[in-house]
Amino acid sequence: MSTADKSRRPEGSVRLANWETDKDSIIEGALAFAANIEYGDEMLDDPVQFIGVLYQTIHNPNVVSLVHEENGEVNAALLFSILPMHWAPQVLVTQEVAFYNLSAGPHAALRLLRAYEKEARRRGAQILNLTHLTTSDPRVGAVYERMGAHPTEHTYTKRM
Repeated sequence: MSTADKSRRPEGSVRLANWETDKDSIIEGALAFAANIEYGDEMLDDPVQFIGVLYQTIHNPNVVSLVHEENGEVNAALLFSILPMHWAPQVLVTQEVAFYNLSAGPHAALRLLRAYEKEARRRGAQILNLTHLTTSDPRVGAVYERMGAHPTEHTYTKRM
């Protein structure tokens, strides 16, 4: 990439989320995320309840909320918790959910994922979980593998 190309690419940064200033962008991204996943109908059945759960999640002291900001606007968010592994409680693992607005490009996702890994490591996590939903862009798995992750399981969902 030439120097001129680099100067045209918007620079972004990742920071901890602030509900008061970031809520509109977080809600917009979360609603778009829910509309595009297998069980999103249930999540969006009551949008007020969904936003309330999102608010509670972000304010949960066991959840870390990161946002990606570009040109003064939040365009992606990643929320994660660090929990003991079910079968090996001495091992701390992460569980995350990420959502991106359409304006967020691949650089936003990479910055957010790198910040996620750094913050999880700083907080003592030993295993970083990276979820790839079937509705996600198929290139997501390749990004995770470039970060050093490898597929470990598949989850199947059945409506009942």
